[in-house]
Formats: sequence, C-alpha cells, structure tokens
Amino acid sequence: MGSLDLSAQQEFESARGLSFSCTCDKKKHTCKCCGTVDYKKGKIKETCIELKYDGSKTAITVSVFVNNKVLVSKTLS
Repeated sequence: MGSLDLSAQQEFESARGLSFSCTCDKKKHTCKCCGTVDYKKGKIKETCIELKYDGSKTAITVSVFVNNKVLVSKTLS
C-alpha cells in the first residue's frame, strides 16, 4: 500500500463548481478539507470535512463542519 504525504496540500474543483482545499498535519494525524458550497437556496460559507487518526485506539474520527458548527462527528474503530 502506498504512503500518504500528510504535509502535502491539495486543491480540486468538481464539475459543479465546488472548490475545496485540503491540508494535513502529520503531528496531529489530521487532514481537513474546506470550501464553499453554492446551492439553489443560498450559499454555505464554509464546509469542512476533517479526518483524525487515533493510533492508541486504532480509530478514525470523521467530522463535518458547516459554517464553523459541527454537523456530525463519528468515530470508527
């Protein structure tokens, strides 16, 4: 299995006009992608998805933030 360079930053755009940028912090075992989402009734200023690895529990926590508020956060182990 290949290794992931956690210090790399990635940017992507989808065909629907979504634009997100991603950053990873190797020391905190965390990657976060944030961007804005336009939809028919308005605009969500900031949407983020964060993945955090906890090696002591062999678990990954996935959190979704909308306008800096936690929408959902689940830990998978």
